[in-house]
Amino acid sequence: MHTEFSNYVMITDRHFIVAAHNTPHNNVPSDSQYGGLITGYCINFIKPNGDRVAAQVACWACNSSGLQGCYFNQSSVLSNYYTDVAIGKLASPITDPDIKIYKFAEFKNLNGSETVPACSFPVIVGGGRSFTPAPGTICLDNAYAIALNEKIYPWACRTTNPGAYQFYINKYQNLSTASSLLPARTLFFPNGVSSGDSGNPIFMLYNNDILLASLLRGGGSYPNGPNYTQTEFLDEVQDVIDNQLGADGTIQRVNLWSDIT
Repeated sequence: MHTEFSNYVMITDRHFIVAAHNTPHNNVPSDSQYGGLITGYCINFIKPNGDRVAAQVACWACNSSGLQGCYFNQSSVLSNYYTDVAIGKLASPITDPDIKIYKFAEFKNLNGSETVPACSFPVIVGGGRSFTPAPGTICLDNAYAIALNEKIYPWACRTTNPGAYQFYINKYQNLSTASSLLPARTLFFPNGVSSGDSGNPIFMLYNNDILLASLLRGGGSYPNGPNYTQTEFLDEVQDVIDNQLGADGTIQRVNLWSDIT
């Protein structure tokens, strides 16, 4: 899942989601893609054993907050209510079994005044760019810490509570005594979330799997990112894949609502 530049999280065997502001940009003013996301960029996915799997970006779609390129439909949820989201497509499908395709966590029936209570699910958050690893270890800007979710608001609250768009986690706990998930890989970040950690994943732990809930955008006392668990958000992601990026992939969702009602 981890790549050399940022985290391009695969959501089908050909499509990925990424924080728009933490992607490679074209900085040549004379170029038609100036300020926009670069197509043709080569991604090197890093496998657990350190080997790299190269893939090329075929096209992007993103919101129009300062980036040029293929925008989400301007009437869509993604364009009007979410920031810092980009969805990309690779030139060919990923076939390596070590490159995980992630399912989304979803609270499908969350509506009205209902909320997902805080501390309902364990969460893993990526970070560690500010962390200097000990000699002989590898950090790759991709360490992890564990936390719990903060309250998750329904889509119906979007006009009264901006938190409906964000997925917040509570104070994370460093896993300094835990064994590493990967060989020679750090599993904690003692200096906390820092500038440069944007785009690292926020996963919810569920039924022996890790489900994508967000990509990190803000730090502080309650690290957060766009709330991917909203049904309205996920419907729009699938719509972008179907109508703007080639209609050759289907995202997978796991509905967690029944586990808290």
